[in-house]
Amino acid sequence: MGTCQNRPLNALALPLLAVWLWTGCTEVDRIETLEPVRMVPSALMVQQAQAGDAAAQFALADAHRGGADPAVMLHWLRESAQQNHAPAVVSMGVLALNGDNVPLDRAEAYRWFNRAAILGDDEADQIRIKLSAVLTEAEWQRVAGLQ
Repeated sequence: MGTCQNRPLNALALPLLAVWLWTGCTEVDRIETLEPVRMVPSALMVQQAQAGDAAAQFALADAHRGGADPAVMLHWLRESAQQNHAPAVVSMGVLALNGDNVPLDRAEAYRWFNRAAILGDDEADQIRIKLSAVLTEAEWQRVAGLQ
């Protein structure tokens, strides 16, 4: 393998190729032709999710993210989060905090981030700490009622 400035050629080639491809696109191309990659759930993944596998449920929720029916994504995400699958728990907190496909609810977001922090997610713990500084008294009462 050749090198360039003591770096493997492919380590330099990939970023250069990306820049070359990016600059070759027009603004219209960038907006109109780029679409997110959608994973098509396999029959096995669906079977595992239906059997209660939290990781499969999270993967199935992810496969339905941005889809036509957000209720399907939310169903599988909740199923996974209720089993303390940390990525799903954090995701539920993010959705509640942003009001994304669920009502914006900072108390509910705090509850999910707190749960994720207990599961050992350091980033969720930092979000929980920041959120705790801005919750109103009414929101704290809701947090207490949600526990």
